[in-house]
Parts: sequence; C-alpha cells; structure tokens
Amino acid sequence: MKKHSPSSSLSSRSTFCIIALCQIGNMFAYAGVQSILLLYLVEKQNFSDSEGNILIGAFAAIYCITHIVGGWAGDRLFSHRATIIGGAGLLALGYLLLAIIPFHIQILYYALAIISLGNGFFSTNAASIIRALFTGEKNGNDNNMESIFTYYYLSINIGSVLAKFSIPWIQTHLSWQTAFFVCFFAALLEFFLLAKLGQQLFIPLSLEKRKRKNNRLFLALTSITLFIFTVLTLERPFWAEASMWVATSGVLAFLTLLYRKSALSEQYGLLILFVMMGQSILFFILFQQMDTSLTLLALRHVSPTFYLGDLKLFSWSAGQFKMLNPFWVIIFSPILIWAYRKNNQKTHRPLLAHKFFVGFIALSLSFFIWWIFCHFSNGHTLLSPWVMVGGYLFFSIGELMIAGLGLAAVAQYSPPHATGTMMGCYYIISGISLYIGSLIANWGPQSHSSAFFSPLESLHRYGSLFGILTLLACLGSFISACCFPLLRQWEQHLLTNSIKT
Repeated sequence: MKKHSPSSSLSSRSTFCIIALCQIGNMFAYAGVQSILLLYLVEKQNFSDSEGNILIGAFAAIYCITHIVGGWAGDRLFSHRATIIGGAGLLALGYLLLAIIPFHIQILYYALAIISLGNGFFSTNAASIIRALFTGEKNGNDNNMESIFTYYYLSINIGSVLAKFSIPWIQTHLSWQTAFFVCFFAALLEFFLLAKLGQQLFIPLSLEKRKRKNNRLFLALTSITLFIFTVLTLERPFWAEASMWVATSGVLAFLTLLYRKSALSEQYGLLILFVMMGQSILFFILFQQMDTSLTLLALRHVSPTFYLGDLKLFSWSAGQFKMLNPFWVIIFSPILIWAYRKNNQKTHRPLLAHKFFVGFIALSLSFFIWWIFCHFSNGHTLLSPWVMVGGYLFFSIGELMIAGLGLAAVAQYSPPHATGTMMGCYYIISGISLYIGSLIANWGPQSHSSAFFSPLESLHRYGSLFGILTLLACLGSFISACCFPLLRQWEQHLLTNSIKT
C-alpha cells in the first residue's frame, strides 16, 4: 500500500475520481469554447478563415506549451496539490473574463492567455498525481497504466461530448455570451471542488517529499512573462511562428540533457518514449483538423439535417458535429479498457507501437472517407451529415489508440523524478503539432477568400486536402510498423535493467 502525507484522508481511488471529475469540468469549459471559437472569430469578429485557423492553432499550441511551466512548478517549486488548485483558480478567472467581455478582441486575447496558463498548472500535475497513485514499480512500468489512463481519457471526453453538444446549441438559440458563461460556471465548479477537497487528496509521499524551492516570486514573474508572451503570440502570427521554433529547440535540448543524465535503466524507456512522441506529432497534425478544416467543412458543405430515408430526424449546427469525436471515444473506451485488461493477463503483450499502428490505420480510413465524398460528390455541394458520423467513428478510434496511450507512454517510460516535466514536454510537442496542423488546414479552399472558388470547387479542394492527410496518416502507419523490431529490443533491455536494479 502506498504511503501518503498525513493531511490526506481520501483513498487513491477517491482521489482519482475527484481529479477525473475536475477534468470533466475543465474539458467541458475548454471544449465548449473550442467548439464555437473559430465560428465566433469568422462570424462575429470578421476574421478570414486563414486568420481564424492561425489563431486557433496558436491558442491550441500555447494551451499545450504552458504545460511545461506547470510540470516544472509541480516538480520543483510547489507541491502538485497546490499547483492544481492554483491552476483551477486561473482557469475560472480566464473563463470569467471571456464571458464578461466576449466581443472585445483584446480582452479575448487576455482571457485565452489566462486559460492557457491555468490549464498548464492543472492538467500536467493532475496526470502526474494519477501516475504516482497507480505506479507499481520504481520506473512506472505498471501493466495497468494503459487502463488507468484510458479511464482518465474517458473522463476528459465525457466533459468534451457534453460541451460540444450543448455549447453550440446555447450559442445558436440564446447568445454567444450565454454560451461563454456556461463554460465559466463549469470551470468555477471545478475550482470549488478542489478548494473544498484539495487538502484531503491522497498524494503519495514519492511526490510530497520532493525538495522544492517554494519560490512564489520566481513563479509569479515566470507566469507574468508567459502571459505577456502568450498575448503577443495570439496577436501576431510572426510571434506564433517564432515561438514554435523556440519551443522546439528547448524541448530537444531538455530531452538530450535528460537522456544523458539518466541511468541506463531509464535510458531505454526514454528511447521508446522519444519514438512515441515522434509519432504523436503526426497524430496531432491530423487531430487539429477537427477544430479547423473539418469545422469549416461542416459550416459550408455539410447539410445540418439528419434523415433516415425520408424521415427527418434532427438538425445540428456546424459546431455540434465535433461532438461526434468524444461521443465515439466514450463508446469505444470501455471496449479498449476490457481489451487492455485481457492483454495484461498474457505473457506477451502487444507493444504501444502496435496500438499506434492500429490508430494510424483508423485515421487513414477517416480521412479517406472525407476525401472520397468531397472529391466524388456528383455535382452536389452539400454532403450528408452521416458522412461526418462515419468519418469521426474511425477518427475517434485513432485518437484513443494514440492520444490516450500517449499519456500512458509518458507515465510509463518517464524517469520518476521528471514525470511532470516530461508531461509538459509531451504537451509542448502536441502544441507545436497542432499549430502545424492549422497551417496545413489553410491549404483548404477558404484560406483567403471564399470569393475565389465556386461551392463545387471549394468542396473539391477540401477533398484534395483530405487526400493529403490520408497519405500523412498512412505514413504514420508505415513508421509505426518499421519501429516494431527496435522497440521490442529496447523494451527487453528496459525490463532486463529494471530487474537488475
């Protein structure tokens, strides 16, 4: 049984449930804003599609990049407990600012910057706590880690599916400001829950006993600097591009230094993790299409009304189609959890790389569906909404096999003393990839002006974009397959050295 700090009164299972519940609130607020943000920029702020895609990409990137500061703060400056409570407070403040004055573009930049910073403090350290709760060995190579993080990923998608269905509906039938206020209340409930129960969370002593500097002034100055940098990045595309290069260089330098300073038993795990992170870059480029090109496709080229034969069922707004992604994730998560538990009972379990391979195959099928129906539309400019249902089905399977297990890979193969920072690095790589995904989305027909293309030409150009993305997903499958022998060898070395130590 794990030892915990004297102030803790909750069990590890209760702590997991509370963190997962808070993550539902966090993702409800974030996914709610994301489901309408591009539409808000294009329809209310008169952004061009290209400008909207770039801002969405910059926000997603900064939202991920701030995780490195949050992971570092939890690992080196404050306790993970204090960091997640502080992060939840910043999230509530950011969403409140967004809800109060949503139509002033400068205030919007400030709100998005605070939200990004708060999420960096909360999400990274929440994942680190979960990893510590369920780690059975020193190196974190726990057979149940994949199941645990799939449960955690399920909680994320519960919040996401609720938000992506309700927030676009509220925006359409009530107002933009009401929709933003609902997101704020979700973040506020998350903060109240942590403020009430945060001191009772079960935190293993492996986290609580770490030496930390507790330097509030240093953290405050770092946070203010990051806030200013985030606002400038959102305002100026040049800053966004420059920040991606700086972040990439910083991550590469840190990973190189960490590898050199790690023990031999940890280096093989890091090598496996580096390969997994490389494949995650391809995934997040594809994943960003949901908030960019696929949203604009739904706005301009997908019929809002579902029919079953001649029977009219219901109608959706463009933002609600993104709800299909977390919906399918929730459907398939229990199946995958059951499969992982069955595999854990076997002597020879499949590698994470095998699951990444399956994920990229599923992503290839999803973009292939969208490519086929866009390119061969028989002169029609509106697609059936069932095309989005089928495409998102395979898209979500791919996400579960890669994104959900990406967190498990970081938890499983990171050195215990650097888990929070490695979580931050994973999110930075995700953010860089999301920004690249937004740039690729601008290859679509509406990147500059819809006047350049007829509706049919526009649809065909979306088809060309999805054809390129299909090939990119196939490339991910090929890379995964090529890595099988090498990863198997490293996994064996990792196991051998772990037994010796």
